[in-house]
Amino acid sequence: MRLTSIPFLFATVLFASTFLTSCAYEKSAAYDGNYDMVPPPPAVREGLYANADILEEEDRSKVDFNSLSTTKEYSGPKMLVYNANIGITVKNSDSTISQITRIAAEQKGYVVSKSNYQITIRIESEKLDGTVAQVSKLGKLTRKSVSTTDVSDNYADIKIRLDNAEKARTRYLELLAKAENVEAALKVEKELERLNTEIDQLRGQVIKMEHDVRFSTLTVNVNQKQKLGPLGYLFVGIGKGIGWLFVRG
Repeated sequence: MRLTSIPFLFATVLFASTFLTSCAYEKSAAYDGNYDMVPPPPAVREGLYANADILEEEDRSKVDFNSLSTTKEYSGPKMLVYNANIGITVKNSDSTISQITRIAAEQKGYVVSKSNYQITIRIESEKLDGTVAQVSKLGKLTRKSVSTTDVSDNYADIKIRLDNAEKARTRYLELLAKAENVEAALKVEKELERLNTEIDQLRGQVIKMEHDVRFSTLTVNVNQKQKLGPLGYLFVGIGKGIGWLFVRG
């Protein structure tokens, strides 16, 4: 009887050990797979969104779209802005202003502003030198200057900011589609409104900069010769006569 109880006792201990080990393993596996034990992000805890992955990387009121892309060096053609300024003296300023206006139209340019003694026109950059030479022949050239500004870096920076803003807007549109309530939708729509305004401003800067590169600015200061009265012409004639005598002598 004693010999029979020993194998039975050994079997009982072995079964209990196996059962306890199995239970411990199942409990550990169940714990490892229980993702509800991980606390959700603050925005999810507040009930704004149902999915924990929506704002886990953007748990703030605004998306910093300036950090979405890394800074890239501008690799395109140089973005150069040319501004020319000349001064001419003419007999009649009104007719000269009209002539310059016609020249601008012939060169597919346009007039920015004009008065009796000054006119500013925009000309395609490749035609600037020829237009300056043409306008200079309308009178006596008294002043001429041409300045060049390289806006390549600024242009590249604006383009990157625009690209980041558009990417951020795409991400907010995705959040809007997943919004679970009105509060969440209003919050995202507010950020979308801000981004849309920013995008419009950046696009405007890009368009203006590209236009400034394509069309150079030419400002012409027109000085009219003073008309002499009868006595003035008399003294001029006397002066020329005296000069002729000295040259002859």
